[in-house]
Amino acid sequence: MSTSIEMKGIRDGLLATIPNDLPWEEGLRLFCEHLDRQPQFFKGARLTVDLGTRSLRVNDLVRLREALSERGISLWAVLSESPATMKNAQLLGLATRLSKTSRALAPGSAAREMALWIPRTVRSGVKIEHSGPVVVIGDVNPGAEIVTASSLVVWGRLRGRVLVGDPQNAEAFICTLRFQTTQATLAGIPLPSSIPTEFPLKIFLENHLPAWEKWE
Repeated sequence: MSTSIEMKGIRDGLLATIPNDLPWEEGLRLFCEHLDRQPQFFKGARLTVDLGTRSLRVNDLVRLREALSERGISLWAVLSESPATMKNAQLLGLATRLSKTSRALAPGSAAREMALWIPRTVRSGVKIEHSGPVVVIGDVNPGAEIVTASSLVVWGRLRGRVLVGDPQNAEAFICTLRFQTTQATLAGIPLPSSIPTEFPLKIFLENHLPAWEKWE
């Protein structure tokens, strides 16, 4: 049984998935606890929530929207396999589907060029997935994870787990002020522990092998 909240970056903001296995009251509580662990990270976010197959009343959706609003988060769309949930979301003026360009697209598509800007530190327990470039204005802490089919720029210390560039993307790169992680891959290639940690770096592939230079 899954009890973890999944967060992904999409063109229109963030997509949160609340586990189907939990009763709604428990799922909502778990969701709020997840948001409260990183309040500054989520504040100001535009959120889509995937509710799976659960059937929710209008009052349930109002409570969800109010809980997000109290945290400075805007609920703009609800995804569900339940016709009743979708109908009630529409009654509240919420979108019930994403445009094709909002979903994760295949590597090499136009979505690769749509950057996801994260204007704060990515803290432990937060996972970011995005098909385009990701730019973090802050650190990526141990226990955090970023997955992108494109490139990653970190204006801070990179200490978390990152999977950057799909295996066919030989142009993918990582730029960071301090590369301080042993959990990084670039285009599917694990990055070695010999990469310098004491100055800003750009890490890229040269003849299909990891290479790096000072990032100035």
